[in-house]
Amino acid sequence: MEINIERKEVCRVVSARNLSEVKALMAGEKEIYMVFDRNASWVADKVTEMVPGVVRSFAFDTSEEAKSINAAMSLCALLLDAGASREALLLAVGGGITTDLTGFAASIYKRGIRYANIPTTLLAQVDAAIGGKTGVNFAGYKNMVGAIVQPAWTFICPEVLKTLQRRDFLSGAAEMLKTFLLDDGDGSYECAVTLLSKMQAAENAHGDSWQAIFEDDADQWAELLRRAAAIKAGVVERDPFEKGERRILNLGHTFAHAIEALQFSEGHHGCCGRHGGCGHHGEGQEHHCCHGEEGHEEGHCCHGDEGHEDSCHGGHRELTHGEAVAAGIILAARLSENAGVAERGLAERLEADFKACGLPVSCRFSPGELSEAMGKDKKAEGDTVRFILPAAVGRVEEKSMSAAEAVSML
Repeated sequence: MEINIERKEVCRVVSARNLSEVKALMAGEKEIYMVFDRNASWVADKVTEMVPGVVRSFAFDTSEEAKSINAAMSLCALLLDAGASREALLLAVGGGITTDLTGFAASIYKRGIRYANIPTTLLAQVDAAIGGKTGVNFAGYKNMVGAIVQPAWTFICPEVLKTLQRRDFLSGAAEMLKTFLLDDGDGSYECAVTLLSKMQAAENAHGDSWQAIFEDDADQWAELLRRAAAIKAGVVERDPFEKGERRILNLGHTFAHAIEALQFSEGHHGCCGRHGGCGHHGEGQEHHCCHGEEGHEEGHCCHGDEGHEDSCHGGHRELTHGEAVAAGIILAARLSENAGVAERGLAERLEADFKACGLPVSCRFSPGELSEAMGKDKKAEGDTVRFILPAAVGRVEEKSMSAAEAVSML
């Protein structure tokens, strides 16, 4: 006898202009537990004020080393102690580390409860918080343990981005540009480059804050956020478990992960992030860090996230994840030209665009170092690596080759 059980999930993304509009999504929820990044405490405060259903909330000091199996277990223990039922909604407020960890804890607590995301970084709004990928770092590898479980909803709102540091905003911008390089049917790539270049030029010329320029173009940014989220959600809907099309979202990431791994190996200790502490935040809100000294494990990658302080190895500034993706896209474009996928001039155009936006376009590691690191990537299949290569703005192709063959064409 053969019985087929189909699994159908919906990737629901809601975009809005203001944070106040999230209230309607939580109407009727009577049991909400909120996990939030301390850097986004003002967002958590506003949610608590608007929504009577928040039973308890927990603060989290984000870093890649804190994104561990120990942290997920600690969060499950907190939920159990608080009496969270299977009807509870676990709400993540923060960047990609927060949404990844919270979603994973929700997927395993009592065999799965609902979770939702209010991403507060640009990177999370256009990428990390969309698609249902959850997980934690394990045994020295990023996101090695996790599950693909769609959130009840993800709320995208430009208002919550206004307190980001400039560098964190640009890290997310790199992922947004990547998205529009995959699908640019309405000219969003050129629009994004124009707005980011305007922001960069104003800062360079007059010292204007990026937030002021962002606010001037808020309507256009809201539309770009909506468009980027729709592209990512569309890919996920068609290929939720990364069996085919979803692999295109890895544009620039094969090189980026190699850069990040090499940076980590230079650091030795993997402690680029901040160590967390526990503290009381306000009446009715219990705050625990979901990790401690006993929760730290050697070998975790620590690359930029919200609030991340610059880290240097050997006098070099370490690239954040988004910055590494930007450099990785340029490398992928060069490989694409030399592999005969893209016409000459694409890499030069993208490099000029990224520079105008304030993004890095190169890495300091040698081709040999990149090759060795890419060969160890968790997505590598034996000696073969699947490269996603830009063929033109709005179109990519997948090409498989060895890491050594790829770097020989750079």
